[in-house]
Amino acid sequence: MTYFGLDLGTKSLGVAISYSGVLATNLLTIHFSGGDYLEAIKRLKPLILEYQPQILVLGEPKHMSGEESIGTSRSAEFKKLLEETFQLKVELEDERLSTVESLSYLQGLQPKKKKALVDNVAAMIILQKYLDKKSEENKNVSSNTINH
Repeated sequence: MTYFGLDLGTKSLGVAISYSGVLATNLLTIHFSGGDYLEAIKRLKPLILEYQPQILVLGEPKHMSGEESIGTSRSAEFKKLLEETFQLKVELEDERLSTVESLSYLQGLQPKKKKALVDNVAAMIILQKYLDKKSEENKNVSSNTINH
């Protein structure tokens, strides 16, 4: 099963991929006019057609307290757009600290290169977090099935 991880910003969409459901890899960053999410969808479409993911994992920004943020409603609206456009399952994944973590991965790079990669590395982190959680859930289900 193929998965896409998505990190939505106001002018960019980081995209990551996993072919195996085990390991996420950063793919690219889509740039679009500020707030034009229909343009982001239009630019994402060729990637959806090429890679044919079955599940899209979209980052859900929350405050550190866990409360919803302005970005939370933006992600919810983008989720609906993705589902309507591509008829794919879209899962939301907590993305707190994903950008901070991606910047630590990119430490030592020139600022221009770092800026170019930060969104798709954040998408990779979001997707990897989702895949790790699914793997852990599957282990727990298997363990419960064996014990009963």
